Amino acid sequence: MKRKENGIVLLVAISIAITCCTGCSSSSNNQSTNKVTDSSVSAETIEYQDENFLSDLALGLETRWEIGDNDTAEYDLYTKEHQEAFSRMVDAELDLLSKYESAEFKDSKLKEKVLSYINALKDQKEALRFATVDADKYDEDWTKAYNERTKLLTEFSQVYGLTIDEEYQSTLDDLLLNAQEVSEEEDKAAQVKELVESIKFEKVKEEYDWATYEAVVENTTNIDFEYLSLEINLLDKENVTVESEYADTQNFDKGSKAKFSFMTDQKFKKIKIADYEYSE
Repeated sequence: MKRKENGIVLLVAISIAITCCTGCSSSSNNQSTNKVTDSSVSAETIEYQDENFLSDLALGLETRWEIGDNDTAEYDLYTKEHQEAFSRMVDAELDLLSKYESAEFKDSKLKEKVLSYINALKDQKEALRFATVDADKYDEDWTKAYNERTKLLTEFSQVYGLTIDEEYQSTLDDLLLNAQEVSEEEDKAAQVKELVESIKFEKVKEEYDWATYEAVVENTTNIDFEYLSLEINLLDKENVTVESEYADTQNFDKGSKAKFSFMTDQKFKKIKIADYEYSE
């Protein structure tokens, strides 16, 4: 009798265990399904702001230019009135666009450009602090941010389809023209930098304590130089400058060759072109 009871108890225990396992498995499956469902709902409810940003950008620009037309013509540069009017112009954009710093964008590259544009506006706002106290710094900082804005506006217009009211199209065209000029200047600067970094001087003559160093350079840029001038540092083994020399050439057209040379009586280990100037 006791053995029979034990057998019944064992069967009941096995049955309970199977039921519990089945329940756990079912619960686990339900939880897994819920997670997938929640994730799907979350993905579907993300509101991307790509189009909204472009609309607000257009509105901000038009508002800015309207303020510029009405409020700035009568004010002289570097005055308090000029500072306040231009601050209102920048705020016309920032008030609309700042919210997009934390917004979701479907196009990640667009989001990067949005952040860069907002930062350029903030840089202009910061530059205005110097409008009445340091004209040179104000001009430099404002222009740098202005150039960055115009390059980004070119992207927004040509790549992402930014459109504005016909009344302001010529104003936008002027900004895009500035961007083109800035890009061309940056390209020239890059070409000159690459050319200068390729210049290697070699000793060609030594008399008494004086040595002559020369470099024959081909102008591989797209620039016809009126002149190109090099500042050359002669460094010792500790990379300390022991002397600075200069070498230049004039009428250095693209595709032509020119010789740069200098003489020195100093002992040194390395030649470094520290700086350069040019004109076209």
